[in-house]
Order: sequence, then C-alpha cells, then structure tokens
Amino acid sequence: MRRRFSAADRPAFRRDVAKAFDDHNIGVGDMTEPGIVVVCARAADFDPETNVLWENEANRSAVRPDVLCQDCKSPLAMSHHAYAQYRAQDRKPKVLCVQCLQRVVSLEPGATR
Repeated sequence: MRRRFSAADRPAFRRDVAKAFDDHNIGVGDMTEPGIVVVCARAADFDPETNVLWENEANRSAVRPDVLCQDCKSPLAMSHHAYAQYRAQDRKPKVLCVQCLQRVVSLEPGATR
C-alpha cells in the first residue's frame, strides 16, 4: 500500500511549525513537569488515516472523549503514549487544542506578544 502524503510532509509546514514552537517557547516535555501545557488536535480535525505516518504504535492517536480543551471544551485527539501518562496522573496538566493555544498563550502573564 502506498503511503498517503499529508501536510506534515511539506517542508514549509515543518518550517512553520518549528517557527511557532520557537515563537511561543514550546518544546517537548514530560507531562509530569509542573506548569506543562499539552497541545492536541480537536477531535473534529483529527484524521485517523494519518496514523499510518507513525511507525511506533505509541505515537498513534485516537479521539479521547474524556480529554477536553480547557478553553473551548472541545473533545481532543491524543497519542496512546500521552493518554496513558495523562490517565495515570492525579493532577491533570492543562490541555489545549491547537486553535485555542495562541489566544490563551497571548493572555498569559509574561507573554511576549
């Protein structure tokens, strides 16, 4: 079966994502770190067919009805690995959808915008 290409395969997309991460001081972190914000895709925007892009099963995602954006309350999609960490925690980290991230980050004290 031929692999279907997605937006993530375009160099411009990867460059734009890297710039957004840099602009907002976003990085990879452990979900158990204090003050961590987990960013996910809204369930409505999640395409399960893109899971074929991930070789590692833990990186594949699914819609999680019990994980909601803390700003807009939309259900979110989360990777199997991140969801296992999320479920195991007593104090859940802040979870935002991609659409709400920029607005919420710009309202945070000390934001650089």
